[in-house]
Amino acid sequence: MDKNTVINFLRKDGKRLKADLVAVLATGVMLMLLGNAFFGQNKKSNAASTPLLQNATADKSEAIKYQDLEERMTEAFSAISGVGNVRVIITFKTGSEIVVAQDEKVEENKSEESGGKTTQELNSEKKVVLLNGTGSSNSPLVLKEKAPEIEGVVIVAQGGDDIFVKEALTRGAQALLDVPAHKVEVFKMN
Repeated sequence: MDKNTVINFLRKDGKRLKADLVAVLATGVMLMLLGNAFFGQNKKSNAASTPLLQNATADKSEAIKYQDLEERMTEAFSAISGVGNVRVIITFKTGSEIVVAQDEKVEENKSEESGGKTTQELNSEKKVVLLNGTGSSNSPLVLKEKAPEIEGVVIVAQGGDDIFVKEALTRGAQALLDVPAHKVEVFKMN
């Protein structure tokens, strides 16, 4: 193809060509953003200490995980005879805590001064142990993850005024969350 032929072609259909180029560029930008949204997420691995928390999705924030836990408890409790509609609310005293492995280097220096005095100096240095990931990404070696400490559980149920229903809901919350009975309250729903 001749250079003049290309130049003449661009001059004839210049407006259409500009619109096509803008459309192609916009499509490219959209594809890049969608690719980033689907493939650029960080993958976290969260282990939990209670059985219901182990099935929560690792990508979700902590608040959403516990909202899912409340929903699962609501579903389970509503299946108990005499409970009816139920609502579960869990409050927390502390957030979750991750314990990472650390390398500790301790250096001891002793020196004798004139007059028979001995001084001792201890220097300690801690470094987080990192695991080699793919590419240049490194992540800390997680020894354990402590679940948040539960402050209390409130259960509101249609059958909340029945002593047997109260007992069943309290025992269920104790078993699922490993909390003492005094941290669980059951109320009758309007």
